[in-house]
Amino acid sequence: MDLADGLVEPGRRRAAAEGLDQVRFHAADVTEWSGPGSYDLVLCGYGIFFLPDRTPRPAGWPGYCGRAAGSPSPPGPKARWRTSARCRTAVRWPSVPAGPGLTAVNVHRIAWQVELTPGNAWSLVVGTGFRAMLHDLDEAAIDRGRDRFLNALTDERIDLLDATSPVVVGSV
Repeated sequence: MDLADGLVEPGRRRAAAEGLDQVRFHAADVTEWSGPGSYDLVLCGYGIFFLPDRTPRPAGWPGYCGRAAGSPSPPGPKARWRTSARCRTAVRWPSVPAGPGLTAVNVHRIAWQVELTPGNAWSLVVGTGFRAMLHDLDEAAIDRGRDRFLNALTDERIDLLDATSPVVVGSV
Protein backbone atom coordinates (compact mmCIF):
# COMPACT_ATOMS: atom_id res chain seq x y z
CA MET A 1 0.00 0.00 0.00
CA ASP A 2 1.21 3.45 -0.86
CA LEU A 3 -0.40 6.83 -1.44
CA ALA A 4 1.14 6.90 -4.91
CA ASP A 5 -0.41 4.55 -7.45
CA GLY A 6 2.79 4.94 -9.47
CA LEU A 7 4.65 3.13 -6.68
CA VAL A 8 1.99 0.43 -6.28
CA GLU A 9 1.62 -0.49 -9.95
CA PRO A 10 5.17 -1.89 -10.40
CA GLY A 11 4.52 -4.18 -7.44
CA ARG A 12 1.30 -5.41 -9.02
CA ARG A 13 3.09 -6.16 -12.28
CA ARG A 14 5.96 -7.98 -10.61
CA ALA A 15 3.66 -10.07 -8.41
CA ALA A 16 1.62 -11.04 -11.48
CA ALA A 17 4.76 -11.93 -13.43
CA GLU A 18 5.95 -14.13 -10.56
CA GLY A 19 2.56 -15.80 -10.06
CA LEU A 20 1.98 -14.33 -6.59
CA ASP A 21 -1.81 -14.30 -6.79
CA GLN A 22 -2.24 -14.04 -3.01
CA VAL A 23 -0.55 -10.60 -2.83
CA ARG A 24 -2.74 -7.50 -3.05
CA PHE A 25 -1.59 -3.94 -3.73
CA HIS A 26 -3.60 -0.82 -2.92
CA ALA A 27 -3.08 2.90 -3.57
CA ALA A 28 -4.44 4.35 -0.33
CA ASP A 29 -3.53 6.08 2.91
CA VAL A 30 -2.68 3.31 5.36
CA THR A 31 -3.86 5.44 8.30
CA GLU A 32 -7.37 5.56 6.78
CA TRP A 33 -7.45 2.03 5.35
CA SER A 34 -10.38 -0.12 6.37
CA GLY A 35 -9.45 -3.25 4.48
CA PRO A 36 -11.30 -6.54 4.34
CA GLY A 37 -10.60 -7.57 7.94
CA SER A 38 -7.53 -8.95 9.65
CA TYR A 39 -4.21 -9.92 8.11
CA ASP A 40 -1.85 -12.84 8.43
CA LEU A 41 1.17 -10.64 7.80
CA VAL A 42 1.79 -6.90 7.96
CA LEU A 43 5.05 -5.56 6.46
CA CYS A 44 6.19 -1.97 6.62
CA GLY A 45 9.37 -0.78 4.94
CA TYR A 46 10.65 2.65 5.97
CA GLY A 47 7.19 4.00 6.66
CA ILE A 48 6.76 3.00 10.29
CA PHE A 49 6.78 6.64 11.38
CA PHE A 50 3.50 7.18 9.49
CA LEU A 51 1.63 4.45 11.35
CA PRO A 52 -0.39 4.67 14.56
CA ASP A 53 -0.44 1.61 16.84
CA ARG A 54 -1.94 -1.03 14.55
CA THR A 55 -1.36 -4.73 14.65
CA PRO A 56 -2.32 -7.76 12.60
CA ARG A 57 -4.83 -10.36 13.79
CA PRO A 58 -3.98 -12.62 16.75
CA ALA A 59 -1.19 -15.04 15.75
CA GLY A 60 -0.31 -12.69 12.86
CA TRP A 61 3.18 -11.28 12.34
CA PRO A 62 4.08 -7.58 12.04
CA GLY A 63 7.40 -6.87 10.34
CA TYR A 64 8.95 -3.41 10.22
CA CYS A 65 12.15 -1.88 9.01
CA GLY A 66 13.25 1.69 9.41
CA ARG A 67 16.24 3.93 9.76
CA ALA A 68 18.83 3.17 12.42
CA ALA A 69 19.25 5.63 15.27
CA GLY A 70 21.31 8.61 14.16
CA SER A 71 20.48 8.25 10.46
CA PRO A 72 18.88 11.12 8.51
CA SER A 73 15.18 11.74 9.08
CA PRO A 74 12.68 13.30 6.68
CA PRO A 75 12.14 17.01 7.30
CA GLY A 76 9.04 18.51 8.84
CA PRO A 77 7.28 18.37 12.16
CA LYS A 78 7.67 15.03 13.90
CA ALA A 79 3.99 15.21 14.83
CA ARG A 80 3.18 14.60 11.16
CA TRP A 81 5.01 11.28 11.31
CA ARG A 82 2.44 9.88 13.80
CA THR A 83 5.07 7.62 15.33
CA SER A 84 3.86 5.41 18.14
CA ALA A 85 6.07 5.00 21.20
CA ARG A 86 6.22 1.26 20.56
CA CYS A 87 7.45 1.75 17.00
CA ARG A 88 10.04 4.35 18.00
CA THR A 89 11.40 1.92 20.56
CA ALA A 90 11.47 -0.92 18.05
CA VAL A 91 13.38 1.10 15.50
CA ARG A 92 15.93 2.62 17.89
CA TRP A 93 16.95 -0.13 20.30
CA PRO A 94 18.98 -3.26 19.62
CA SER A 95 16.59 -5.39 21.67
CA VAL A 96 12.90 -4.69 21.96
CA PRO A 97 10.72 -5.59 24.91
CA ALA A 98 7.46 -7.19 23.84
CA GLY A 99 4.96 -4.35 23.58
CA PRO A 100 1.24 -4.62 24.22
CA GLY A 101 0.21 -7.88 22.60
CA LEU A 102 3.60 -8.53 20.97
CA THR A 103 5.58 -11.67 21.65
CA ALA A 104 8.65 -13.28 20.11
CA VAL A 105 10.07 -9.89 19.08
CA ASN A 106 13.34 -10.06 17.14
CA VAL A 107 15.45 -7.18 15.86
CA HIS A 108 17.96 -7.77 13.10
CA ARG A 109 20.48 -5.05 12.21
CA ILE A 110 21.11 -4.92 8.48
CA ALA A 111 24.32 -3.01 7.73
CA TRP A 112 24.38 -1.29 4.36
CA GLN A 113 26.58 1.52 3.15
CA VAL A 114 26.07 3.15 -0.23
CA GLU A 115 28.65 5.13 -2.18
CA LEU A 116 27.13 8.53 -2.96
CA THR A 117 27.30 9.93 -6.46
CA PRO A 118 25.62 13.14 -7.63
CA GLY A 119 22.91 11.05 -9.30
CA ASN A 120 22.02 8.75 -6.44
CA ALA A 121 22.44 11.47 -3.80
CA TRP A 122 19.82 13.61 -5.54
CA SER A 123 17.61 10.54 -6.02
CA LEU A 124 17.69 10.13 -2.25
CA VAL A 125 16.11 13.56 -1.97
CA VAL A 126 13.45 13.25 -4.67
CA GLY A 127 12.69 9.57 -4.08
CA THR A 128 12.10 9.65 -0.32
CA GLY A 129 10.33 11.70 2.33
CA PHE A 130 13.02 14.34 1.92
CA ARG A 131 11.13 15.47 -1.20
CA ALA A 132 8.74 17.31 1.16
CA MET A 133 11.38 20.07 1.26
CA LEU A 134 10.73 20.70 -2.44
CA HIS A 135 6.94 20.79 -2.29
CA ASP A 136 6.37 24.54 -2.59
CA LEU A 137 9.39 25.37 -4.76
CA ASP A 138 9.40 26.24 -8.44
CA GLU A 139 11.73 24.47 -10.88
CA ALA A 140 14.44 27.15 -10.68
CA ALA A 141 14.50 26.99 -6.87
CA ILE A 142 14.69 23.19 -6.98
CA ASP A 143 17.63 23.42 -9.39
CA ARG A 144 19.43 25.87 -7.07
CA GLY A 145 18.73 23.62 -4.09
CA ARG A 146 20.05 20.57 -5.94
CA ASP A 147 23.23 22.41 -6.89
CA ARG A 148 23.80 23.65 -3.32
CA PHE A 149 23.15 20.17 -1.93
CA LEU A 150 25.56 18.46 -4.32
CA ASN A 151 28.21 21.15 -3.79
CA ALA A 152 27.87 20.75 -0.01
CA LEU A 153 28.43 17.00 -0.33
CA THR A 154 31.60 17.68 -2.30
CA ASP A 155 32.81 20.46 0.02
CA GLU A 156 32.20 18.33 3.13
CA ARG A 157 33.70 15.25 1.43
CA ILE A 158 30.57 13.21 2.07
CA ASP A 159 30.74 10.27 -0.29
CA LEU A 160 29.13 7.48 1.72
CA LEU A 161 25.58 7.02 3.02
CA ASP A 162 25.14 4.77 6.03
CA ALA A 163 21.78 3.11 5.31
CA THR A 164 22.04 0.61 8.17
CA SER A 165 18.55 -0.42 9.26
CA PRO A 166 16.96 -2.43 12.04
CA VAL A 167 14.38 -4.98 10.91
CA VAL A 168 11.86 -5.81 13.64
CA VAL A 169 9.59 -8.86 13.57
CA GLY A 170 7.15 -9.89 16.28
CA SER A 171 4.08 -12.01 16.80
CA VAL A 172 0.68 -10.82 18.00
